[in-house]
Amino acid sequence: MVAISPLPVSPRQVAAPVSDGIARDPERRSSELAALLGKIESYGRLPSDWAGPGSVVPATVTIIGARSFASAIPTHLPLPQVAPAADGEIGLSWYPRSGSIHASFFDDGSLV
Repeated sequence: MVAISPLPVSPRQVAAPVSDGIARDPERRSSELAALLGKIESYGRLPSDWAGPGSVVPATVTIIGARSFASAIPTHLPLPQVAPAADGEIGLSWYPRSGSIHASFFDDGSLV
């Protein structure tokens, strides 16, 4: 497990879709990253039991960890797809031509 040092977070809600995220244009990358960070931030506003009875809203530390990680992705790499899970984790996923890569953030600050 890797501990994530939180970065300051300013809440933003951006509803733009995220594309492949590869920096072809710095303004586009900035916009796509803002959309991704806004989407991650929005998971903290999910209602209780959002995915059914017993589902958990991601904790602030989970959101901070996922945002910090996403913010640090080098511009020559694509941005991930992101989704919350019913157990409160936030998952970031990449789907290259073969296989997949996943990073999951949990409420104890861990990254798996």
